[in-house]
Amino acid sequence: MSKLEHLYSLHFEGGLEYDYLIPDFRNYKKLHSLYLNFIWIDNMHGGFNQLPPNLVKLTLQGSHLKQDPMPELEKLPNLRVLRLLHLSYTGERLVCSKEGFKCLQQLKLVNLWNLAELKIEEGAMSNLNQLEISKCYKLNVVPDFQYLTNLRELNLQYVSPDFWFSLKGSDQHKIQHVPSKIFNGKIR
Repeated sequence: MSKLEHLYSLHFEGGLEYDYLIPDFRNYKKLHSLYLNFIWIDNMHGGFNQLPPNLVKLTLQGSHLKQDPMPELEKLPNLRVLRLLHLSYTGERLVCSKEGFKCLQQLKLVNLWNLAELKIEEGAMSNLNQLEISKCYKLNVVPDFQYLTNLRELNLQYVSPDFWFSLKGSDQHKIQHVPSKIFNGKIR
């Protein structure tokens, strides 16, 4: 792989026994899209510091991250699309900090079964326009969506009954500014 210096997009599959084969992605300056499937980043030498500097789109699946990856990922200066899919994160809390993810436009959180809280600080993800949360069954508290002032599409599927109850009641104000809302496949 070291000779693929002009590589633009990569889908990399692995498993616990293959982690020693993972290249240092920092060397791929033109790599804009990276999909890591069953790559245990916690076990990689250098962890998230091995990601390419110009990364625009990142998809993680099956990474089994135990620590909140957001503090590291929000440092990627060009990241526009972030997808955390099935078992990419096994922790309970994700925090998007103030001024973090300045370029992020799309965030997708799917099958994060232990996720109980998504904290969005005011000023975080200031350019986010699409957000999808699906099959995060333990997410009971409605995040501070009102801080996502440029959010144009909110897609919520298969979240807890407590989440729905709050969203349709006391937390309804958090999504009033969003023009397109999709709940369980139905446009609202």
